[in-house]
Amino acid sequence: MPHSLPSRDERAPSWSHRAFPWWSLPALALTAALQLFWMDPFVGVYDESLVLFGADRVLHGDIPYRDFWSIYGPGAYYALAGIFRIFGETAFVGRLADVVVKTAIVAMAYLIVRTFGARTIALVAASFVLLLMVRLANYGAPLFVAILASLAALYGLRMAAARASPRLAAVSGALAGVGLLYRHDLGVYCVLVCAVFLWRVRVDIPPPVAAANSLVKPFVWCLAAVLLPAVVYLGLKVPVGDLWFNLVTVPLTVYPTVRALPLVPVSPLLGEAVMQRSLPTLMQLDVYFPFLVALVLLPLEAHRLLRRRRRQHLDQVRDPDPSRDLSSLFFRVLLLLHLLFIAKGWVRFSELHMGAALVTSVVVVAAAAARARAGWPSWLFVAGGLMILLVLVAKPFEYAASNLVRGKSIPVREAQWGLVAHRLCRDAPLPRIRCLALDEDRLAVARFLLDNRGGDTRLYVGAGRHDKLFVGDVVLYFATGARAATRWHDLHPGVQTRLEVQREMVREIESSSAQFIVVDRTWDDIVEPNASASSSGAFLLDEFIRRDYSTVFRSGSIAVLKRRDRPSP
Repeated sequence: MPHSLPSRDERAPSWSHRAFPWWSLPALALTAALQLFWMDPFVGVYDESLVLFGADRVLHGDIPYRDFWSIYGPGAYYALAGIFRIFGETAFVGRLADVVVKTAIVAMAYLIVRTFGARTIALVAASFVLLLMVRLANYGAPLFVAILASLAALYGLRMAAARASPRLAAVSGALAGVGLLYRHDLGVYCVLVCAVFLWRVRVDIPPPVAAANSLVKPFVWCLAAVLLPAVVYLGLKVPVGDLWFNLVTVPLTVYPTVRALPLVPVSPLLGEAVMQRSLPTLMQLDVYFPFLVALVLLPLEAHRLLRRRRRQHLDQVRDPDPSRDLSSLFFRVLLLLHLLFIAKGWVRFSELHMGAALVTSVVVVAAAAARARAGWPSWLFVAGGLMILLVLVAKPFEYAASNLVRGKSIPVREAQWGLVAHRLCRDAPLPRIRCLALDEDRLAVARFLLDNRGGDTRLYVGAGRHDKLFVGDVVLYFATGARAATRWHDLHPGVQTRLEVQREMVREIESSSAQFIVVDRTWDDIVEPNASASSSGAFLLDEFIRRDYSTVFRSGSIAVLKRRDRPSP
């Protein structure tokens, strides 16, 4: 007899059909407030500013991949550009958008675990995901929208299967498309897992094939409806070679060689944490948590599945409760998504790049506990609460420590936005940085540029050397409202270190007649254990800057250079 989906009367757990829970609104407000209070008040010099300035360029008519290069999907730039158009171009608007996304991730973690029927466990899971959002920071990163879209798409499909609802399947398809537009790597993983879920629903969950198809078709149509306009638009506006270089060549061939980081050494890090009595140092080991979760849950789930199938084979009967089959399938695809997210973070083994896997770690562990239906001892809740408190207390000390990208330490009393918000909003040093902060050197450089550039907004912000790069100072573009004198404003090892790229940058800077160039030497001496540590031997851009520009202002490791007057022919 052909399998079919549960009918509309065989709906998932009754909790999902109750009236809207009144307590969720203050819970969401508290989630957002905690993120704001523990937020880093300093605008991110590189990652955060890449999205801010990319959105700024889009708002002023530039098209990603044609007018500026990027390895991110276009979604982050166009969405934030739309928000800027409504609420104004400030870094704080970007922070508020980030808070909304991360609050939605916390809510989605609760909803997913709640489908397994344990409210208390779902609340604990949501609390730990909130802790992760505070700890990961990296405000505005497309990663978080991709995490949200992946979790929401799978949750929507689970609800669609439980209710035989094509509408929910359509929403899931649209969400999967959004994930692809933000991060095409995570988006592909999401679509793959959704496809596995739909296939297994058709095979494993008893009802007519037509019902299974009724979920597949709206999912695929809405996925295409979200993706196709962007694909057609970029295909018409951007040369195919540029699209391929930005979205395929660099992510697959350049990034793994110049950004790879080895595994975090456990024993030396433990020893350092004990010797220095440093909780932030100890917390760096959380990158191993996703692996531990996979190593424990995969064998357990495999054993559970084999035992169940053996019992069904002996009894020659199918489980009479289709919803239990659906819950088991949902858990397994969540575990599959977790494994794929681990693979994503394997190249650059750091907390941020394992961020998606850390979120799914919490979700699948909580889901496994909810499925076990075992009562949790009270000491476990106490231990969990103490862990959350310790991490929140330690977070300001991480901010205050010397920051690899910022390059300087800051006082602990200024490391939480909640403690300095009143001053930052009252005494805004720069309009676009209102309610947030820049360090003293970048603030001095930004003020100098605003006071001396006149009507010329063209600017190039480079490094002290371009034959070897770590990151670039992107925040100065956004903070000063400058227009980049080159499409290569995002400095990336293996890209701007190439001779052919530097040759193009020199042509663009010369043709734009940019009066000022900023040289930031903050990261010139940083060496990572990958190919970025080696010089490319390309010095063309450095020679051009030394020949045509001279220093007119300096603050710390940052210098402002002005174009030399050329003799009349």
